[in-house]
Amino acid sequence: MAKVRASFLKVLKKPQTLKDMDFVAQLQPKVDRPPSQPRFSDAVLEEMSNNLDWLRLDTDTVFPLVENGTKVSFRWQSVPDTNNIQASSITPVACSVHELGQMLWRRASNSGRETDKLFRYIQRKSPSPLDVNVVASLLEGLLCVNSVSTYRRYDEGDRVILVGTTKWFLSTGELVLQDSSWTVMSASPEDPLHSCVLKNFYKLERVPNAPAHAAQAERFFFKITSDKMRGFHQLMQDNLLSTFDHCRIQVE
Repeated sequence: MAKVRASFLKVLKKPQTLKDMDFVAQLQPKVDRPPSQPRFSDAVLEEMSNNLDWLRLDTDTVFPLVENGTKVSFRWQSVPDTNNIQASSITPVACSVHELGQMLWRRASNSGRETDKLFRYIQRKSPSPLDVNVVASLLEGLLCVNSVSTYRRYDEGDRVILVGTTKWFLSTGELVLQDSSWTVMSASPEDPLHSCVLKNFYKLERVPNAPAHAAQAERFFFKITSDKMRGFHQLMQDNLLSTFDHCRIQVE
């Protein structure tokens, strides 16, 4: 017993051991590495990226769901008899289509945003000037959910389209949530060179037939994610509306 105690004390005196103990002692250590589950493979991200062109083709079908006009509006609703939430908004902005498109895309591509603090881990990569991929990890209490997102920008002359999709996985690997978003910026008919209208449609849905052991976590994260995304969309619209000076808009 004395030999075991002596060996234990010897190990404790090593600087690296003390650092490791300090790390473990933290209540919620923030690990600066991406989630390691197999579902977060390049193959999953590649499949999601390939679907972005299909989302782009759905744009003109989706936006009849958003009311016509240029008046400010924001709508967030739970669709009856489904496991999804839909949101739509219209925001007039005092800048050109391409100024707004470049600004929003720059914000989507840059790290260090205030909203990044919501995540335990987040990493952005831009495989091309028109694509952004994001891997993130969100911790709520003792539960952790990992997400993979991909976004693409389409410049179409008189309008700019941004589409994106995200999938959320439990730390055990089960897919529990997914969303899709469409944002269209088009020139205002009254002053096409100096003003535009931003229309957004967003859908968040629970994955059907989730395993029984994942159902409770799925419901919990659906509520958490819904609340966070609603707050983000409202804040983004408020900031767009409150800033008209050369389109210097903050979208944190």
